[in-house]
Amino acid sequence: MPTPQKAPQPPKYRPDAGWRLDRIPAQRVQRVEHDGDPDRIFLPLMVMLNGKMRGDSGVWMSPAEAEQLHAELCNVLGGDWETLPTCRIRPDHQYAGRR
Repeated sequence: MPTPQKAPQPPKYRPDAGWRLDRIPAQRVQRVEHDGDPDRIFLPLMVMLNGKMRGDSGVWMSPAEAEQLHAELCNVLGGDWETLPTCRIRPDHQYAGRR
């Protein structure tokens, strides 16, 4: 009989231990041209080791990948429908209760 698999555990947040990537506070996400493709999104990140910055890097995304990330962040952030910014209201819930 196979052993049951454990559910994956969420990562532990330990800012002083090991390698990690953090956002660069002074740099905003940008829409930029990259290799002739004008529709790329760039998320600037800094590379950290044991709580100290070791360099900077970033993540290049297509608009579709950025939209997917946006949707996942909205899902994680949750909140009630009364306090959500308009970009976070799903179209099927936009007019709920106003039929």
